[in-house]
Amino acid sequence: MLGDKAFESYLRERRRSSPPHLSATICLIFACRAFAGILFRYGARPVTWIAFASAALYFVLAAVRFFERSGFVRRYFKFALASELFFRRFGTSLPISALAVVSVFDYASTGGESLFVWPALIVAAVFLNPFVRPFVVSGAVSFAAGAVVLAMPFGVSAASERMFTLAASVAVALGVFFSRRAEYSREYREHAERTEKERVLSTLRDAEVEIAARIQRSLLLDSPSFKLDGLRIEPITVASASVDGDLYGLMPYSSNSIDILIGDVMGKGIAAALLGAGLKSAFLKASLHLLVEKNGRLPKPDALVSAVHDTVAEELSSLQSFATAQYARVDSRNARMDFVDCGHTAIIHYDASLDSVWFLKGSDLPLGFSDESAYSRYAVPISEGDRLVFYSDGITEAPGADGELFGEGRLASIVCANASLDPAELSRRIVTTALYFTAEARFRDDVTCIALSVDRIARPPRRDFRKFDPSIHSVGGIRAFVGEFFAGEVEEMASRALLAVSEAATNVIRHGLASCGDDDGSPSLFCEPCLPDEDGLMPDESDSSPADSRLRVDCLRAAEWLSVRIVYEGRAFAWHLPAEVPDIEDMPEGGFGRSLMETSADSVLYASGPNALNMVCLFFETATGAGL
Repeated sequence: MLGDKAFESYLRERRRSSPPHLSATICLIFACRAFAGILFRYGARPVTWIAFASAALYFVLAAVRFFERSGFVRRYFKFALASELFFRRFGTSLPISALAVVSVFDYASTGGESLFVWPALIVAAVFLNPFVRPFVVSGAVSFAAGAVVLAMPFGVSAASERMFTLAASVAVALGVFFSRRAEYSREYREHAERTEKERVLSTLRDAEVEIAARIQRSLLLDSPSFKLDGLRIEPITVASASVDGDLYGLMPYSSNSIDILIGDVMGKGIAAALLGAGLKSAFLKASLHLLVEKNGRLPKPDALVSAVHDTVAEELSSLQSFATAQYARVDSRNARMDFVDCGHTAIIHYDASLDSVWFLKGSDLPLGFSDESAYSRYAVPISEGDRLVFYSDGITEAPGADGELFGEGRLASIVCANASLDPAELSRRIVTTALYFTAEARFRDDVTCIALSVDRIARPPRRDFRKFDPSIHSVGGIRAFVGEFFAGEVEEMASRALLAVSEAATNVIRHGLASCGDDDGSPSLFCEPCLPDEDGLMPDESDSSPADSRLRVDCLRAAEWLSVRIVYEGRAFAWHLPAEVPDIEDMPEGGFGRSLMETSADSVLYASGPNALNMVCLFFETATGAGL
């Protein structure tokens, strides 16, 4: 192996990159010679100072080089540059030349008496050199053996002393040389074995990533090879450097209805991809089981998600993993979207009627995060021109050059500004903008984005709206407007709607439009502290004062449902807090609002938008659509 070209190349590289052993040894010889001249007045004084200066220069340059490689001295520092130049070009040849000159001058100035001193200094330097390690042993053994063998024929004389000195010098040099070469040979073999292991591991890692990518493409991602009536949908996914647990599924159950599943399993690699594949399979199996169980009737999204939870929760918990997910059903015939949120990112809903966007989000925990299997279903009306965007956190958590995340605010701005684009172009615009925002060449996490456009509603709902002053006295007017709009409804349905609308309007006016807090100054259950705007500034109190705010009430009536939306500028409802029911025996003046709303309505959704815009959406199923 010693004659191998690869080993010779390794030797050259090793000598360039390793500590200069020979130079360090010569530097120690210079130091010993300098201290001998200073302490014992050995040799000529100029030679002593030359040796001292040579040793001092070497130590200074070696120290600068060490700190420069450790990061303490920047590369543009002049001493660091001088040190690098010295060691690259003169690290070995210059010290050897200086040693030869000094030894010749010492030999001349002492009349030949220094011939024994220099080998002794070489031996001392070899033993003191911390870089030599195993070379010391072989050098010492070679020194002793060579000196004894070559000095024996001459006896004790001046000639034998000179021959002993010569033998010692040659023996030490040869011993160190061959010992170092043997050590380099061993290091080369270890280096070659280590390199081969790293190559094999790298190949296995690349194969693992490729397998996981195939799993994602074949099992976790769907291609929209179908056409829908009134809906267009376009998914896009961008793989990161590794493979994680992003998944989505598109399940068209009819020509104008589609179920959308998007999720993210905790972790990365093949394990996360397999868990994602198992989760998607669980949704398909649960859907098929419920279809058979209900004699072909389509199961509600909340019942489907609860069935999946019962199937996978224990397995996910045993694997110490969980999965976030959004399951939504978009129906262009009935102009509605129902969704269940399992701790996933919010759905971006561009509302064409208001030319604004809403963040639609539920309050349930991820799958496998808790034993609780009851999930809440939320319903919202949709209209022609609306856009719905489902996405993974790889977009919103993409970091910029300064570490700032892309965020939901930027994503909502892109959706609002490009709402006229078709879904394919809109999803590409979102991903391209997020990638341009990042400071890296690719995303850290897998990115999934699904854009859906509502092009046509088969049976558009009847709708009307009216604006009111943000005063508690407007509650009566709101009741009258809603009661007039639903005048033809069943009395029980109209009563439920009026009760829920009255409570929602009262809470909005008291806690959303007015100053946050109850009359006693304590924080209210229905409001939360003002959120910063896009620039990170807190909104001014005057922005939500009764004198400047407006209140809008939208009423919608479809064949199978009715809905009331209260839109206002002000403080957001704390939808993530549980609706506590006060003790009726204490007869409190308030505190029943949210409980009455959630009891009266089939769905109560609190959504936020840009510029402190908020919405309370009350949704009621009629008798005709109750079974859907």
